[in-house]
Formats: sequence, structure tokens, C-alpha cells
Amino acid sequence: MKKKRPSLVEKAGKFLQDKAISRKEFGRWLLGAAGGAAAASTLGCSPPNSGTRDDNLEPDVSHDFEAVIVGSGFGGSVAAARLSKKWPNQVMMIERGRRYPRGSFPRDAASLVEAIRRDPGDHTPRPLPLPGKSNGLFDVRSYSGMDVLVANGYGGGSLIYGAALIEPSHPDFDRNWPATIKKDQLAPYYDIFKTVVTAGKIPITDEPERRLPRLDYYERVAQQTGGESKLLPLGVFFGNDPERPTPMGESEVNRHGVEQTSCVYCAECVLGCNYHAKSSTDLNYLHVAEHRYGMHVRTEQKVDRIVPLDSFGDDDPGQDGRYGYRVYMRDADASTGQPSESSATTRRVVLSAGVLGTTEILLRNKKKHRTLPRVSRQLGRHFSGNGDFLGLVVGSDIPDGNAHGPTVVQSILYNDPNRPEVSHVLEDMSLPHLFKVLDWLLDACEFNGPMYGFWKRIKDIITADGDDINSGFATQVFVGLDNSDGEFSLGWHGELRLNWSYWGSRQLYQAIIRRIEDVKRAVAGWAEFYLPTYTWPLRRNLTVHPLGGCALADHRYRGVTSAHRNNFGEVFGYTNLYVADGSLVPSAIGANPSLTISAFAEMVAEGITGIPATVDL
Repeated sequence: MKKKRPSLVEKAGKFLQDKAISRKEFGRWLLGAAGGAAAASTLGCSPPNSGTRDDNLEPDVSHDFEAVIVGSGFGGSVAAARLSKKWPNQVMMIERGRRYPRGSFPRDAASLVEAIRRDPGDHTPRPLPLPGKSNGLFDVRSYSGMDVLVANGYGGGSLIYGAALIEPSHPDFDRNWPATIKKDQLAPYYDIFKTVVTAGKIPITDEPERRLPRLDYYERVAQQTGGESKLLPLGVFFGNDPERPTPMGESEVNRHGVEQTSCVYCAECVLGCNYHAKSSTDLNYLHVAEHRYGMHVRTEQKVDRIVPLDSFGDDDPGQDGRYGYRVYMRDADASTGQPSESSATTRRVVLSAGVLGTTEILLRNKKKHRTLPRVSRQLGRHFSGNGDFLGLVVGSDIPDGNAHGPTVVQSILYNDPNRPEVSHVLEDMSLPHLFKVLDWLLDACEFNGPMYGFWKRIKDIITADGDDINSGFATQVFVGLDNSDGEFSLGWHGELRLNWSYWGSRQLYQAIIRRIEDVKRAVAGWAEFYLPTYTWPLRRNLTVHPLGGCALADHRYRGVTSAHRNNFGEVFGYTNLYVADGSLVPSAIGANPSLTISAFAEMVAEGITGIPATVDL
């Protein structure tokens, strides 16, 4: 008798039984049959030829949030305000550091040491085995050829930046950038950011307490060295009326409902402003997102894994993000033992953890956890230190008052249109009064007899004649167009590594060193100094403006994120996964990058929300 052939239904049933596949898995396979290679491989079948999933199929998944933003620096803050306005109470911010309310920034030696970020047992490269705490404000890294200092706190780099809002000035800084992100496209967003933070130049008044002798000093330097001097817009609060500055030390409520103090000229911007006079993003963008639009904030949490979801809401690294993501986080404080892990699901993720944080998260998820395998191979490339360099000139002709005022108030441009590789910008820099520094040391040693006596004697000797011990020297910071050829990778323990060589940018640094010598001659100084680590044989530089790692590009073969306006900042290979921080920047910009990072973040937010950016948050 001829054997009856099994029906199609019977074949399917036996297939499921042989493969031990659940109905849910079978449903997932059916949904992906039109193009889900990963689902087919799960079933042990050959993948379909090509195509995409049927977008008309209704996914069986709900999300905890419309968006999860990782990191709260300039880019994350802008994205937080814009996305929270679009989706009130449906956005979550995850920040590795802690909050810093008014008066909470460290101001003595003991607390400054504790303010260095240091996780027990971590393998992050450091210049020294520094003490500190896992939630410390200052994150110091030491890589091959480059040391990096970034911030760790709610507000990110805005907490410790020098408050100078500088637009790139060299005509060719964007020469290799995609056409959608030239300076002309960025300029409107620069103006929006400056308006939101109530930026203004240093008030020029007859008030003695606002007098800054270094203004005339650097004007003379510019004239004698062939540069162009400019007063800079500052993210510093001088009052709500730019024409009539509020008296120093008096408070007003800013346009976002936060009380700020008119700048007291303490020169402590880079340590964190204890007066809330510096307009860090926790006093504007983040405040609006949290208090007006109900953004959920989780501080002292570190993101570990980001996993795409399938149409049933399960983790599936084979997906492309169209069904959303699950974000895994853990306590950032590793000193309490095994950190607890939690997770949240979201339709979209915006990575704004800074150059180091965002690049490390993506590298770990691509190469270690393998949850985001489609990220471009360009990941980690095009790192730039933005040409950062530090100089010091000593001489009797240098005026007093170098511990007075905001950290940076003016710049001198030395742009050569024909030689961008040696063009640079000089910025003045004020530092906290050395009397205060000595007092901090004395406070820290108060209960240590020998050390207290030592620092007390030093202070008595230095201050014996009552002179301003900050006079007689002038500190300059430089930025320029370095070669942007560094590359990040992962170390043995999954920690971020950087390979960078000064050789590719040595023309720039040699030009800056010559400029420091020019300044010394212009003011009849008797000595000049620069970073001791840059001298042979170390040849190490220091940057506080790291850029790159997830560069914008027209195609995945040239970068990591899309420069197309309809999906600006989206990670190639994924949907609903974005980057909005300094890692987007394709190369050095030769200016402090806060404005440019914020402009990019506005463009990312526009693409996500479909709402054009305005000065109204």
C-alpha cells in the first residue's frame, strides 16, 4: 500500500517538535521570514536572500519609555529638553555621576582628592594610582600619547568647563566634513544655545570690582604678535538684562526658573561654580526637562549593555532596533561589592556619555557583549585632542588680577588660511588665588602636625610682603586643528584604550610653542613654560576637549553615524539608536567645542522629534 504523504501542517508540527521550538519562537520566525536572517539562523535554517521585515506587522511589545538618554553633558542636556517636550514623562536620563547642588563642589585639598573619579578594581588607564571615589567629579585618564580630563556628574562637562562659547574660526576647519554639517548649517543652532543659557560678554563698566587688567594686557599681546583679539561670549550669568548687569553676588531667577548669582569673579569655573553663576546645563536644559516635562533621572548608574528587542519584547542581538531596546545599567559605585543591575525598555536610545563613555559603550556592545554587532568598523577612529595645549609666561610686566574674573574671557586668533595645520587660538586663563590653594592645603593638614607646620611656613614666606602672588605670570590655553588620527580600542579587561601619537600633529604643537615664546618677548617676560609631559622622552599631551570616535559621515564606510538630516546622528546599521555628543565631531574644530556639540545635539533632536529647534524650551 502506498504510504500517505504528510500534509504541510504535519510537516510543520514535526519540524517544531524536532527543533524543540516554542509557539512564541515559531511566531518570531514567521515575522522574520521576509528578511530576518538572525531569526532563520536561530531555527537552523538557511537565511532568506535579502529584504526587510514587514513593517505592517504589529509588534507585540510595549516600552517603559519613549527615549532613554545616556549621559547629561552638553549633547545629552539638549536632547533631554527637546525629547521630553515631545514626550512628557516618557523620557529617562541615566547619568554615571552625582548631582552637584549650589555650594557642593570641592574646595579644599581633602575633598579635591576625593573628587577624582576612581573605581576600585577598574582597569582604566590613569597617570598615577590616584585615590578618589567612584562618583568623583574629575575623570582623569592616561592613554598612549595623550592624557584626558573629563567630568563625571549631572551636567557633564558643563560643570567644569571654562564657560567660553567659541565658534570655529578657521575657514577650513570643516573641509573634510559632510555637506550637511558645514558651519553655515550650524550657525543658527549656535545662536539658539547662547540664547538659552543667556550668554554674554564680560561687562565693561566703571565698577572697580569688575576691572580686569588682563584685557589690556592681551590686547597688547595681540598687537605685537600679529593676532586678532576678541572678547568671547560666556556661559556665565551676569543678570537677565545684558545692558544692565546685576551687581556681583546678587541673585536672580533666570529665564528657566532657576536662581543664579551674578558672577563674583572668583576664577573657579573649572572647579565647578559654587555660586551657580556659571550657566551649566543643570540650570537650564536639564532643569526644564526634569521639572517642566517630568523627565525621569537616575544618577550614579552606569550603562553596561544595550540590546535590541524583537517583536515580542525579548532581547535579540540580531535585530536592528526597530522594536526598541533594553538598556541594562548597574550602580556606578563599585565599592559596595557586587553592583545591582536593573534595566529599562525604550523605543529609542540616545548615547550622550561623552567621547570616552559613548565610544566605550558601543565598543563593548559590539566586540565584548556582541549585542550591537552591526556598528560600523569605523567605530573608535578619528579621535582628536582638539589641539589643546597649555602655556605659561613669567615676567614682571604681567599685571595683577590673574585670579580675578571668569576663567576665560577673550581669545587671540592666529589663523593661516593656507596652513590650517599650524593655525591655533590663544585664550587667556585665570586660576584660583594661590592664597586659597595654600589655605586648602592647611585645612587638609590641620590635624597633621608636621605637614601643617610645613605648609604654614611656606605660606608665611610667600605672603610675607603682602603682594598678590598670582601676579607676575600669565597662563594661556591653546586650541588648534590637530591631525585627528587617534583610535580607540578595548583592552584585555574590556576597558577603553587610545592610541595617539604626537608625530601627526607636531607641526601644530611646535607652532604653539613658538607662540608662547612670542608672548614672552611681547611682554618682556623672562621665562616660558609648557606641559612638562610634552618634553622628550614622554611626548604626552593633555586634552580637556576630546572629540571623535563615532564620527558623522555620509556612509558607514566613512563613519559611525549618519550625517543625513532625516536621521542625523543615527548609528549606521541600526534604527532608533543615536549619538549626541562630542564623539560625533569628525575632526578637530580649533575652538572650544561646547557650541558645536550642542548644535549637533539640536540637529539630532530635530530628526527624532520632527520639531525645529527654537530658543523656547
